[in-house]
Amino acid sequence: LCIFEGYQDGSFRPEQNITRAEVVKTFLTAAGIPRNTACYDADCGSPFTDLDMWQGQWLRPAWDRHIVEGYNANQFAPNYAITRAEATKLILAAFGYGPLNTGKSFFNDVSGWSTGWIEQAHQMGIVSGIGNGNFDPERPITRAEVSKIVAKTMEKWDTRISR
Repeated sequence: LCIFEGYQDGSFRPEQNITRAEVVKTFLTAAGIPRNTACYDADCGSPFTDLDMWQGQWLRPAWDRHIVEGYNANQFAPNYAITRAEATKLILAAFGYGPLNTGKSFFNDVSGWSTGWIEQAHQMGIVSGIGNGNFDPERPITRAEVSKIVAKTMEKWDTRISR
């Protein structure tokens, strides 16, 4: 489906962590949300001052749709690894889903802001834990894990994807 790109050497590097900007590009591509090609500077009119040109083209539509937030008023930290909890929230938001209204998680180690998002994804069958009843929400997510949740989300969202 041309959602992921590999590296110049032809590798995919499934166990490598994915960055915040890369995951935004991946999730918007999967959801059919185009990048903003009418940008003339790196921030592309978003509030984020720490973006490269290619990142701004993807972050601006994500910002406009309230899919992303920054770390503070003007920083997105696009080259930092994204956590499993953050990625779960972003995939659901990109596809138009919201969090469940719950304060309790199926997973032993999930609490706080991510609970409703992770529970929504878990009930939809998009995410699973790491074993022993845990989700490991603060661990950086890998390219392989992102690939899985993209495929699972697209199966739920787009009936043209075969199961």
